[in-house]
Amino acid sequence: AAMMLPGMALAQVGDARFVVSKNFTDDNPTSIEVTITCNTGIPLTQSASITEDSGVGFVVTSFDPILGTCEITEDGEAGYTGTYLANDSLPSDTSCLFEDNFAEGDQFCIINNAPTPVPVAVSKVWNMEGAGGNEVETDSTFYITSMGSISGGYPCIDGPIGDNGYNCAMLHFYGEDTQSVSVTPAVGGTDVYIEEMNLDSAVEVSNDCDGMVTVAPADAGASCTYTNTVFFEGIP
Repeated sequence: AAMMLPGMALAQVGDARFVVSKNFTDDNPTSIEVTITCNTGIPLTQSASITEDSGVGFVVTSFDPILGTCEITEDGEAGYTGTYLANDSLPSDTSCLFEDNFAEGDQFCIINNAPTPVPVAVSKVWNMEGAGGNEVETDSTFYITSMGSISGGYPCIDGPIGDNGYNCAMLHFYGEDTQSVSVTPAVGGTDVYIEEMNLDSAVEVSNDCDGMVTVAPADAGASCTYTNTVFFEGIP
């Protein structure tokens, strides 16, 4: 995304300017407050709100480059994990730290934010009252499909809703159980489709989510319960 620096003064000779830019992997348009804290120079602390399209340049004057340390952090967005890149340093999950590379001129801090995966739980319940003593195969497979990435998943090739751009995962159930996957959502919500396959012909399936749940960043999670009811009416 293009970065603008509205209202920010250009660094003068002998000044240090810390150019901060933001990237949301799901293009979230929200603004985030970032703060620079230094142990030398004027001012020692500055804050500004930035977005993907509008960054900021913090100017620090009268600093001591030998003792100087500046650290840039964000207040964070619920449901997102931040990764900081300071100049050519290795990525950090805590801050952009300018210590050994504190110098006059432009320094760069890039903050990447990715949605934190959200759990989706699938529960399986069996109603065997209509079995009439007949044996019923209680093994089954669930297909989980979403545009968001799925833990343990893979790009869909051939599935119930499989299509280019979708991700798939399978859960194998042996009787009653609850299993979960983690889905990476996007701002505005991401649909997760759930379909049970490979059932005995005497089994009727119902669920409490209409076969789909929607998850968004910062959600506590989502769940769906599938009830399998056995019918053998009319079979001696």
